[in-house]
Amino acid sequence: MKIGHGFNLGIQGFRNLGIEGILS
Repeated sequence: MKIGHGFNLGIQGFRNLGIEGILS
C-alpha cells in the first residue's frame, strides 16, 4: 500500500516538474 502510494506521488511530482519545465 505505502509503496504504491509513494509511486503515485512520484508520478504526480514528475508531471508537475514536466509542466513547470514547459511553462518555464
